[in-house]
Amino acid sequence: YGPEGRAEELARHLPSRRKKRRPRYARRSRSQVFPPERSIHQRPECVKTRETFGEWEGDLMIFERAQGSMNVATLVERKTRFAVLFRNNDRSSTHFMNSLMNVMTPLPQAARKSITFDRGFEFRDWRKLEA
Repeated sequence: YGPEGRAEELARHLPSRRKKRRPRYARRSRSQVFPPERSIHQRPECVKTRETFGEWEGDLMIFERAQGSMNVATLVERKTRFAVLFRNNDRSSTHFMNSLMNVMTPLPQAARKSITFDRGFEFRDWRKLEA
């Protein structure tokens, strides 16, 4: 970590291959998963007032770890209150988004206008849904 060690580029031999030290149990900062322009306050007025069909809200119910990694996802259509529940066997965002796409694909295009999520870590792959 000293100047002579940095001059010899010894950092690549360290277990974490880092040049600087960091606290052992410090919280790691998460990058901004949802940009500020993707706020719930920016959604169109017709979605807020439940006027059009095809606007969905999604959420994930994660159970305690003693129950395993299983969780249940919910999708609720805002106008009709039609609810879809599906089970996930994994807590990862990638697996959740793949399951969500499998559930939404059979629906007609008019029924898939938008999905609103909270800012949870399980939705960090939300960009996959844009297409």
